[in-house]
Amino acid sequence: YYTGLYEFEILSFIIHSIKQDYLFVDVGANLGSHSILASSVARCNSIAFEPNKEALKKFYRQVQINNIEKIVQIKNIAIGNKKGEILFTNNRDALNRVAIENKDNSYDKVQISTLDLEIESNKKIVLKIDVEGFEMDVLKGATNLLSSDKLLAIIVEINGFNRNYGIHEKDIHNLILSYNFHPYYYKPLERKLIKMNLEFLKKNYQPKDYIYIKNIEEISYNCAKTQKRIVHTAKGFLI
Repeated sequence: YYTGLYEFEILSFIIHSIKQDYLFVDVGANLGSHSILASSVARCNSIAFEPNKEALKKFYRQVQINNIEKIVQIKNIAIGNKKGEILFTNNRDALNRVAIENKDNSYDKVQISTLDLEIESNKKIVLKIDVEGFEMDVLKGATNLLSSDKLLAIIVEINGFNRNYGIHEKDIHNLILSYNFHPYYYKPLERKLIKMNLEFLKKNYQPKDYIYIKNIEEISYNCAKTQKRIVHTAKGFLI
C-alpha cells in the first residue's frame, strides 16, 4: 500500500523519466521499492540485484502483491568489478554491505558478478546504484555499459560510506563524468531538470542521491510529457 514517496525527488524522477520500453537496472535493491515503482507504474522491465536473502523474501512478496512477476527479474547476487564470491553482512538491516575487515563480524558468503556480465539488452537503460559505499567497484565492472549510448541516466547514492573502502566521493563523481554524464537536480512538481554547477559540487559534495544524465534531451522530454500519477491516494495528490 502506497501512501506517498519517501524519496520524493528520486522516486518521482523514476516515474517521470522511464518509458515502458526501457529497462530499469536496480543494483542494491534491498526490498525493491525502486524496481516495483518502475515496473508497476512505468510498466518497464526491471532487473534487480540483491545479495541479502532476508530482504529478497520481502522483495518477492511485494512483486507478487503488485502483479509484476513477469517483468521484474530478481538476481540473488552482489555486483562489483569481478565475478566470484564475496562476504556480505547480514545484521545491518537496510544498510547491509560488502563486509569490511576488522569492522564487520556477521556475514554470509555470496556470489558477485559485474554489470557488464549480467546486463545484455538492446533497450534504453536507467540505472540505480545503492550499495553502501561499494559504488566504485560497481562502476569499474560496468565499463561497457557506461560507454554505451543505451545508458541514459544513473541514480546513485553517495553517502560517505565509500571511505570505508578507501574511495573519496570526488573519485566516484569524476569516474561518472568521464563517460559524458552530467549531474542534475530534479524538481518533480515543475518537471524540470537543473544542471549542477561542477565547481560548486566539487566543494560541496553532500551525502545524498545524485542523478547523472547522458542524454538530457530525451530524459527532459520524458519528464515533461509523462502523464501525471496519483502518489497519495488519501489526498489524490498528482505529480
